[in-house]
Amino acid sequence: MIALALIVFTGIFSAKGQLNYRSTSVFSAKILGTSTLHDWEMSSPNGNCSCTVALDANNKIIGVSALSFVIKVESFVSEHKLMNNKTYEALKSDKFPTITYTLTSATVTQINATTSLIKTHGKLTIAGVTRDSEVDAYCAVSNTDQSISCKVVKKMKMTDFNVTPPAVMMGSIKTGNDITIEFSFKLTK
Repeated sequence: MIALALIVFTGIFSAKGQLNYRSTSVFSAKILGTSTLHDWEMSSPNGNCSCTVALDANNKIIGVSALSFVIKVESFVSEHKLMNNKTYEALKSDKFPTITYTLTSATVTQINATTSLIKTHGKLTIAGVTRDSEVDAYCAVSNTDQSISCKVVKKMKMTDFNVTPPAVMMGSIKTGNDITIEFSFKLTK
């Protein structure tokens, strides 16, 4: 019984506890899609993410208790101005200027010595429509400064959020319903 108590006591104090993190200027977001003419891409160099993470004594992520993410719709741009305007219109950026994600739960699985898979469940809001969503993030903690680098890839359909895929030139060029969202970012304490 004493041995069990010592193991539990040691485990509690070998963890570094809950640490608060925020995104840095190292941030990249992309929306990738298709159209009747060609594949397209929109990118954004900024977004805001904050989270509360538990690390063990070896700088491995053992838990995520809070996470919120916000990005401005109009921070996404493509090389085609007409595409930008049609996308902002489809996402109703005048009424709903941001895309947000708020964590409801998370599980962490260690992939290798440096990388963890964080499977999150949360509320994703796009164009004023909120849906339950699962988002997986691959994250690695730096042993030098405990910063966390993350990569997220999420496939989805625009119509899941009541977004009508944009069309230009009187509907002769239409975007596909399926899109992929990619995020790469760094978090620091």
